[in-house]
This record gives sequence, C-alpha cells and structure tokens, in this order.
Amino acid sequence: MHKRKSNIYIISYKRWNVCYTYDFLKTGNIVVPQSQENEYKKRYGDAVLSIPDKMDGNVCKKRNATLDLITKHSNGKGWMLDDDIKKAYWKKPKRLLTGNEFVEHMERMEIMANDINSKLAGFEYTMDMLKYKDFQPFSLNKRIFHCLYINTNDGIRFDINIAPVGEDLDFFYQKINSSRHVLKENRIAYVTQGNEGGETSVIGYSKEEQKKALELINKKYGRKLIDFKPDGKYIFKMPINGI
Repeated sequence: MHKRKSNIYIISYKRWNVCYTYDFLKTGNIVVPQSQENEYKKRYGDAVLSIPDKMDGNVCKKRNATLDLITKHSNGKGWMLDDDIKKAYWKKPKRLLTGNEFVEHMERMEIMANDINSKLAGFEYTMDMLKYKDFQPFSLNKRIFHCLYINTNDGIRFDINIAPVGEDLDFFYQKINSSRHVLKENRIAYVTQGNEGGETSVIGYSKEEQKKALELINKKYGRKLIDFKPDGKYIFKMPINGI
C-alpha cells in the first residue's frame, strides 16, 4: 500500500456528522470501522480510512490497529488523536490557536521528540492555570493523553485487559518504563468536547469502571501507582524509581 499523505490518525466512532478533531485541524486520516465508512465519507470523503469491524469495537483494539497503520504507512512514527478535540490554546497568555497553528506545533513536537529519541510526546490536556509552570515549558515525565505522537518501533501495545478505560494511562506507564522519558509541551493545551466518559462521550464509562481499571493497573505493575483518596480523587505516582 502507498504511504498516507498525513501521519495524523484520528480514531473515531459514530461521529460521522461531526468529527471535532478533523473539523479543527482540517487534515489527517479518520480511522473508522468499515461498517461506518460510507456514512463518514458523505462528509469527510478521502480523509476516511477504514479498518475491519473485528479490529474495532474496543478502544484498545482500535488503538492497536492504529499503531499498525502508523507502522505501515508512516514509517513507525505518527500521531494518534481522539476525535473530540475542538480547540487549542497558548495557556499564557490565553490565546486561541487556529487548527493550522496547532498542526505546525505538532510538527515541531515531532522534530524535538525524534531529536531526543522520545517514543511518546504530546501536549497539555487542561487549561488549569495552577498547573502552568513558567520555567518548565517541557516535561519529561508527565502524563499525556488524547493527542499522542508515537514511535511504534519499540513494539509497545495498548493492553486490551485494561479497557474500556485507563488504557492510555497504562500505555504511558509502559512507554516511560521502557525509554525512561517522554516529551510533553506544557505551554499549549487542547480542549475536548464534553466530559470524558460523560453523556456527550461515546465512551460512556462509569466512575466504577474507571476505578476498576486503575486497580488493574496497580495490580499489573505490582505497586501502588494510583492512590485512591476518600474524596474520590486519585493521586498518580511515577512508576520508575529515580525519575
């Protein structure tokens, strides 16, 4: 098969009327199950890239199928984005970025990640200014979700036993355990549609399912990477001693 025009892969499901991420970026491959391909193509045409239904239907299966697409079409280095990213900002000063500007920053992140041999890179995922660090524009050990630059050549996969939620956290833990660093841009944050797992999300997982997944991660690594607090909040710990 020929190489795809873009190394951006947007995983999508039942959002053929509004794939927020593609509408924002105006570029990329929208990865959908084959049974939904025709509906997506009515709006997004050649941007649609279908995979067999048996490789979809579970978020881990779909993410792993997308890793295969990155390996096959993009020389093992590409972006995996969720389909609900609506906008992005420079956090300080708060300035809205155009989709084209965000894509340019993605390209810069690729260069930096490749230069330092980082197998996982991405951006901030919250506009919470309390988490902004003036003198730390980049981090090498912070969690990254939703918008991931991935080098697949280390063979790391999403763990299907963690689904339907928490697979991206486990993927981060696998990556940082393997290469001992990731690359995160703290100055730029993206904003997603609705609350993750809420009524506006196709994921639709519950708080109980989230807690179960986090307990599975603790069990998998044989240590308490996630602490559960009485108020329902979680504290995430770094999985590598000395990092």
